[in-house]
Amino acid sequence: MFNLNDYLKWRGDLNFDQDEFNDIDSLILARFSYFPFNKIKMDDEECIGSVSQKMKKLEQSDFGWPDDKELSLLLGKSERFKNLKVLDFVNNDDREAQRQFSAIAVQLKNEEFYISYCGTNATLYGWKEDFNMSFQKNVPAQKYGLEYLENFSNKHTGKLRLGGHSKGGNIAVYASTLCNSSIQDRILRVTNYDGPGLDKTLIDTDGYKNVIKKIVTYVPQGSVIGRVLEHEEKIEIVKSNAKGLYQHDVYSWEVMGKELVRVKTNSDSSNLINATVRNWLKETTPEQRKIFVDSVYEVIEASEAEYTKDLSSSIMKNLNKVSKAYRELSKDDKNIIGNNINEAVKSFKLVLSEMAKEKASEGKAKGNEFLEKIKNKIKKD
Repeated sequence: MFNLNDYLKWRGDLNFDQDEFNDIDSLILARFSYFPFNKIKMDDEECIGSVSQKMKKLEQSDFGWPDDKELSLLLGKSERFKNLKVLDFVNNDDREAQRQFSAIAVQLKNEEFYISYCGTNATLYGWKEDFNMSFQKNVPAQKYGLEYLENFSNKHTGKLRLGGHSKGGNIAVYASTLCNSSIQDRILRVTNYDGPGLDKTLIDTDGYKNVIKKIVTYVPQGSVIGRVLEHEEKIEIVKSNAKGLYQHDVYSWEVMGKELVRVKTNSDSSNLINATVRNWLKETTPEQRKIFVDSVYEVIEASEAEYTKDLSSSIMKNLNKVSKAYRELSKDDKNIIGNNINEAVKSFKLVLSEMAKEKASEGKAKGNEFLEKIKNKIKKD
């Protein structure tokens, strides 16, 4: 199985004049925004090669994902990427505001730029902002993404490509939808890699309709995150060699030549979870979801964990504080937590039952078809 790092080893010696920009290049730059730029000194004039050189000194643990360091090293050696200018890095996280936002741009040609929006990092408040999308039409990172696009467009002339993975992909689509028509005219393509869709109210706007043909969303066959909320743009399903939620990792996506390997349909587990989430959203109000998400986050915060990787150990270490935080929730809030969990379980059972009926019906139809073939064969014999 080959992934995007293998693609760089194979294709990295060809610049974009020799072989044009493709969606694996876009995926690489979408991942680029995850790199730990805040851990190096960013000068006014930087290129991907100089950034890679500085990041050589960082530890593996400084990167958000194990494969990121290898990608950084490969980019630094690559004729395809190393000389591309790096522009306008912004990191605007705020725990109190529950905002996690970061973006960076890369100059592909004299008059063409790629804006890469970072997806969710390992902070708890970053994940909280994601869950806020279940009841908020606009979260802070989305608004900052639009502002970044507008500011960048005012500073730089030329064509634009927007991309991002996870929440970063969602922000790319959001920003392209809400920016003014003069910026939309400059956009060549918007690529969302397994990021959530948009609220239905945004899908129905003229802004979305104006750019929909420029948007493509890639999701793995077992996608969960990338199928949340509404998508009406083109969807491509790619093959991942991972299991379950780990398919969200872009390094697990299979590459063949210059293409991501496609599959025809999402997996049954992806369809089950997607239908369950949609049914839960339909059966609960935004206010109920807000209380549920806020209350659970309040209890989790009592563990004093800052990062998702520390959550289980922090909860065990501060179990008394976590228990106290739950006890101090109001009776109404506790009821809403319980009702949301019950509604989710009920939705899961309902969807599972419907899928089982559908499979049984398909099986019966195939069985009848097989019997007819046998009968016809017997008649002929």
